[in-house]
Amino acid sequence: MINKNHIFGAIGAMAAVLVMTGCEHETYETGDGNLSRVTTAFGMLHTCEPQQADYLVTDNGEQIKFDTNAFVSWATTTDSLYRTLAYYKTAADGTAEPVTMNQVIVAPLYESVQLKDIPTDPLTFTSAWAAGGYLNVGFSVKTGHQDDDTQAQRIGFTRDSIRIVGGKRVSYIRMMHAQNGQPEYYSVRSFVSLPWPQNSDSISLRVNDYDQVIVIGVAQK
Repeated sequence: MINKNHIFGAIGAMAAVLVMTGCEHETYETGDGNLSRVTTAFGMLHTCEPQQADYLVTDNGEQIKFDTNAFVSWATTTDSLYRTLAYYKTAADGTAEPVTMNQVIVAPLYESVQLKDIPTDPLTFTSAWAAGGYLNVGFSVKTGHQDDDTQAQRIGFTRDSIRIVGGKRVSYIRMMHAQNGQPEYYSVRSFVSLPWPQNSDSISLRVNDYDQVIVIGVAQK
């Protein structure tokens, strides 16, 4: 059970895009490489002191205790929970050796009627699923060399409406993206998590992909 005073993520008017440096290794790899025994999992990372994490609670409810504390430069508050994509090695005795902890964006939900502007610059949609009490979205954005005064790209969500469909409450949500003038030379991959909206059985997510507008339904598990 998660019962902590603080749950932290990258939260703002719209969350800044974070690059997941290890996302090429989202699945189990075989062989003798450095990542052949690495497990990946989304979950909540617990800090025992600033930049030190002692365990992970995965989205399926499993608690992973690290044999040594994981160094997490972006987790700066003691006794707090941070959203993460974790990479760790599990030994035969059940202990876990942390490899790397990637921060996952946690974005708030806005109501469209309250917003003056809803940016929907295109991005590349890769996946959406419900887990851990979140709507989770995998995506890529395009970027390039930036001047010091270039604003960061921003990601967020806004709800257009909530309707009853077949006796179920469906939230109709758009994924927001502000390119903010950044060049579009190459793609970087990232993930964002939206706390599952209250009083919603499912979400109809609308994303402006480079190829087409994508609408996908995601049901809460």
